[in-house]
Amino acid sequence: PASSMAEEVEEALVALAGTISGLVGIVITDRDGVQILSAVTSQAHVDPPTPQSGASRSVPIEAGFAVVSDQLSKLQFGKCQHLVAMYDNKVVVHVNMPPMVLSLLVEDGADVEAVISVIPQLQGALSPLQQVLSAT
Repeated sequence: PASSMAEEVEEALVALAGTISGLVGIVITDRDGVQILSAVTSQAHVDPPTPQSGASRSVPIEAGFAVVSDQLSKLQFGKCQHLVAMYDNKVVVHVNMPPMVLSLLVEDGADVEAVISVIPQLQGALSPLQQVLSAT
């Protein structure tokens, strides 16, 4: 049952990603960068992240974001909600959802603000998962 629930969540995330122009993937990790779920659309020109590929990095990017987010919150600007990282051919929006990090994979040239605007909807949909992870 747990794997079927995970599959259902992944399918729902892929469906949601398909409705947002330029959003090609959603990866959910814990604060150490360990992958919990990933949903990559068929339009993605990247291989879906796997636990093996994440484990090969010496420091997962998501774990680094968790630390940076904590430090940025100390600047008295309030809680760091999300961080946008722009690469040569992709944009990644990291969203702080303790105890997890939500990473949105966005095609280069896409409307990043439109992707950011759906973060509250994603947070609401993932709230039950967040609560389960917080309790463990």
